[in-house]
Amino acid sequence: DVIRSYLCQHLLDHLDLCSTHLQLQHVTYYLMTCLPWLQFSLELLGFSSVVSQYLSRRSDTNWLAGHNAFRADIKTLHKLLMLVVNAPYSRCDFSWKSELCTQLTGRLANVKGVRCQQLVQHAMEYLHAHGGWLFDNGGLVEPGGPLEFTLTDHTVGVWCICALDDGRLASGSGDQSVRVWNVSTGVCDLVLTGHTGIVMSVCCLADGRVASGSDDMSVRLWNVAAGSCDLVLEGHTDPVMCVCSLPDGRLVSGSGDNEVRVWNISVVYCEPFVLTGHTDSVRSVCSLTCGRLVSGSDDKSVRVWDLSNGSCNSVLVGHNGAVKTLCVLVDGRVASGSSDCSVRVWDISVGSCDLVLTGHSNWVRHVCSLGDGRLASGSSDNTVRVWNVSTNCCDSVLTGHTDWIWSVCALGDGRLASGSRDQSIRVWDLTEDAILSQSKGYAGWVVSVCSVANDNVA
Repeated sequence: DVIRSYLCQHLLDHLDLCSTHLQLQHVTYYLMTCLPWLQFSLELLGFSSVVSQYLSRRSDTNWLAGHNAFRADIKTLHKLLMLVVNAPYSRCDFSWKSELCTQLTGRLANVKGVRCQQLVQHAMEYLHAHGGWLFDNGGLVEPGGPLEFTLTDHTVGVWCICALDDGRLASGSGDQSVRVWNVSTGVCDLVLTGHTGIVMSVCCLADGRVASGSDDMSVRLWNVAAGSCDLVLEGHTDPVMCVCSLPDGRLVSGSGDNEVRVWNISVVYCEPFVLTGHTDSVRSVCSLTCGRLVSGSDDKSVRVWDLSNGSCNSVLVGHNGAVKTLCVLVDGRVASGSSDCSVRVWDISVGSCDLVLTGHSNWVRHVCSLGDGRLASGSSDNTVRVWNVSTNCCDSVLTGHTDWIWSVCALGDGRLASGSRDQSIRVWDLTEDAILSQSKGYAGWVVSVCSVANDNVA
């Protein structure tokens, strides 16, 4: 087994590195699209190592350069493996080889590729010979479009997610835990427990630790490297609904007690001032430049605070419902999402609303800024929308969650993560084309379309 494991681990690398031309890389490609080799590798190396092999070649633009169809197959298989990260075969259960063939057959049934359909044929032959469920009608989600993979280890809804500086993802849930995920392999690296209520918010601190706020009315600071809780901050008299880190290392929390608190976590005590003024629960807090802070509340307002003295500089009103979420955009403006189903973009410098983005059919639960200047929003309508704030248009609608979306966050590599009440986290590749909607009913060709009134199409 040691020799065979070494062979699976290193043969592909040796073939690539020893090649002065593309011939041996073609052999690597053949092995990676061969069912027996895939089964053999998963059996000996495990899921994470095999996924890493596909990811490294998918990401290497010099590998099989000029052979786009071959590279597309490897990308498809990597996305397939990530889609089924929590399938039984990823843990090598008793029937994992048949489960693998079921996944290949169902998910690749309608996928075109140089060798994808051959993989489907071999998988079907295996299932016929060894038994197992046979999905040959595309009944499983196919690898394609923006969805990269789904994380499903939480046992209750996912309330919050945040990107960590090391590229991983932290999530908080109604199961009272904080989980840390490797978003390259889709594997949960760490489970942090200690809260006695729903974990409603998480954020990454400047020193690499993670802060979490809970409806147990506490804030906990976690040492992710050690897997331990360093500090428990108490003082709020209602659930802690939001937390954020300040550039100077301090921590801000907002609560159902209508207060915003600023904590000096180096000495473990609350700063002399508590920010008061909101008349309902504080749902979101974000750090601004020049020592300022912005907060959003169920009182339908957005407030801008001066942290040097705790005073409120301005109050922004316009939403007709509770302000559930805030984020700071790349250009310095602030976006807010509300129970009135809209997203507003504010120019803080003059206190005006620049844009109102509509399209969601239920509460906007969370917004986040994307690195390319766009904005993402998650809603109780079970969708994520990606907005171009320069054109006031929705670029794409991401569907797949089966319940409210409570949180969205941008990952460091340009992907987007979303956490939902359906207990899952989905990771999306926004470089993939997404279909906003699809209409069927014609028996023949559709040769022309045009826009008509009320956003309809003819």
